[in-house]
Amino acid sequence: LIHQGDIIVEREIARNTVVSASYLFSYGQHLTTFVDTNLSPATAQGRVNIVDGPFAGQVWEFPFYRAPASGSARPNGSFGNILEIRDSLSTKYHALVLQANRRLTHGLQFQSSYTLSRAQDNGGSQSSATFTPGFSALFDPFDAPADSGLSPFDRRHKFVASVVYNTNFTGFSDTAKAILNGWTIAPIVNMYSGFRYTAVTNG
Repeated sequence: LIHQGDIIVEREIARNTVVSASYLFSYGQHLTTFVDTNLSPATAQGRVNIVDGPFAGQVWEFPFYRAPASGSARPNGSFGNILEIRDSLSTKYHALVLQANRRLTHGLQFQSSYTLSRAQDNGGSQSSATFTPGFSALFDPFDAPADSGLSPFDRRHKFVASVVYNTNFTGFSDTAKAILNGWTIAPIVNMYSGFRYTAVTNG
């Protein structure tokens, strides 16, 4: 179940030129996620020393699931992962969009927008999988609320602009106008914040 909505205020500030401000939201409920039910509670704590970035010097502790080669640590030792499909995922998206647009007038047209947004979910990076993955989508199946946070799809800032300008200079000689006029200049600019990411280690 997904609810979506937007509120837009728009005003013309010059001929064929408008500016607008929009608020958008999307709220999803009962979306699917995958949980390993053939797992016993964690038997140890893992520790990671953070050596760089804003959390440098801190130690992160997390549940560590250690299974012997015999598989006896699982409730049902005859199987590995037993994934259950649950409808427990929820998502939230909020955005403020500022736009300035001009229709082609006197040889000039432009479209520009800036988006400030925030995307959250409680299902981790695998929550959008169409088919069942080979592992639990939750980092810790015994602590589902701990997965609540910024979505992997979260991009805080986004700026897009495009301009079309048809040259039509006056006040030049016929030769200069023959050379300079009749051109179309159409640059496009896209600027985005980076995607969120999850660091993964092996071993």
